[in-house]
Amino acid sequence: MHSCQCSECYLSDDASEDHGPKDVEIARLTRKNALLQDSIDDLKLEIAQLKEENIRQRNLVQTLNGGRRPFRQPPPEILGLIFSFVLPPSFLLDPSVFCGPDSPWCQATSLKMGLTNVCRAWYGPAVGMLYKDVAFRSIGQLSALLRTVKSHTAYGPLIRKIGVHCIIPRGCGGVFEADLKDLVERTPNVTSVVLKSPWPSPPPVPKAFDHISWPITHIDFGSTSYSDLHPYIGHLSPSLVSLSIQLPLDLPSHNPYTLGRLQSLRCFVASPSDPAPVSALPLLAERLILPRLNTFLLQLPSTSDLERSNQIRHCATFCKLYSKTLRTVDLQPFRIGWEDSFARGCSEQITSAVQDLLDACPHLEHLILPSSLVTDRGIFELSHPKIEWIDFWTLRRSRKRQCVIHAVDTKNFAALKGVRKIMLSANILFAHIPTDIPPHLNLEEPFEFDFPGVFLRHGHGRIYRCDALDSISEDGLVLNSNSEEDDDASSCDTWGSDDSAVGSEELSGDEWEADHEDVLVIYDQLESSQ
Repeated sequence: MHSCQCSECYLSDDASEDHGPKDVEIARLTRKNALLQDSIDDLKLEIAQLKEENIRQRNLVQTLNGGRRPFRQPPPEILGLIFSFVLPPSFLLDPSVFCGPDSPWCQATSLKMGLTNVCRAWYGPAVGMLYKDVAFRSIGQLSALLRTVKSHTAYGPLIRKIGVHCIIPRGCGGVFEADLKDLVERTPNVTSVVLKSPWPSPPPVPKAFDHISWPITHIDFGSTSYSDLHPYIGHLSPSLVSLSIQLPLDLPSHNPYTLGRLQSLRCFVASPSDPAPVSALPLLAERLILPRLNTFLLQLPSTSDLERSNQIRHCATFCKLYSKTLRTVDLQPFRIGWEDSFARGCSEQITSAVQDLLDACPHLEHLILPSSLVTDRGIFELSHPKIEWIDFWTLRRSRKRQCVIHAVDTKNFAALKGVRKIMLSANILFAHIPTDIPPHLNLEEPFEFDFPGVFLRHGHGRIYRCDALDSISEDGLVLNSNSEEDDDASSCDTWGSDDSAVGSEELSGDEWEADHEDVLVIYDQLESSQ
């Protein structure tokens, strides 16, 4: 076999042996790179198309929005309405100290304070709710609120209701009178005043009424004797719409007042076994002239049937004077609870007295009675041509009066539209429930207030409560708060058991008298220790 030995053939064979495989690999990689480049070009094209689609969609969204602004908080009026549905109505909340530091009222006040700290938009409506209804559970809170109102003048006009629920220790009467007077002068929009001290308040409380020069529509004197208050309310008589007083044994002999706008009058007694105050009703009519009285509520003490029948007849004598305008009469037992003053059955004497009351009110439309009238066929013997609604006070635990709705003979009450049971589990009588939740509501549509410590349901001929028991701590009635600015107005934080310390530990006689700064020092010390 011939083999070429020339230099040209030799070089060609050598190159084929050394570089042939590399050229093949280079060619393969070149082709692969070309394919990858084509893929990259395709992806770039797809990205460009997606960007164009994104721009198109964004323009479409802007077009559909039509220049709509971003979300903003609702107006303060709407926020106020929303907040009002979060809290139960005020007539279901009792700020009394004996209800404890975890009472529904304290929880509601704490919630109001929490709403003020959410954001700036919520602060205005929430602070309005917080200051709208203030209650003093200790004398220190009065001085603290006065300090806040002085430093923040915008808060004073927010206050619409002032409640005094505190004990006034010895040596603090002067500062209480001065601070209350000063506060009243800085709260020109107050329309409601409530005096619910645990025992009759000293004279400094009613004296504050002398400094009220604007219309007051509601006054609840609590256990303060009306004879002590009568001289101070004459200038308020033209504007009063609702008045709650304790019936005294002796009424003042001052000139009578004409309460031309008064529509609701509630009279209650201090003792569950003393019938004497009720006999003063006819005399009360000589002291108060009430041309537009529409609603009369009378709390009856627990006494013998004869005495109770006499009390109801005194009530009938009083109601007869206002027979043309009176539309609602409410006879309330002294207490709703385990010691129900009307737990026993109804005698013929009481039935006869109630009928005399009905006869004295020919235009009566709404009657509220204790459930004992259902027993012994007492309700069957009553009659009235104009009554449209009848409510019965009863106990949730009572089984003897479950058929109360069916016990009323419609033949004797031709205009009757409905009967309700008002079942209360608490020991406190929430006296205004029958009128604050009127009977003409659609009974086929139940509704309820469900809040920590408060559950009230209305519907199907019943109003009933099922409340959590309020606890009282052994180391004082104190509810902690984290707010600094609004602490003075919260009224949840109480002076607690130290109320009595001001008058007992440092007071050997009646010479020592606290001033405004002394009270604030004690209040701030108690707040800082919590």
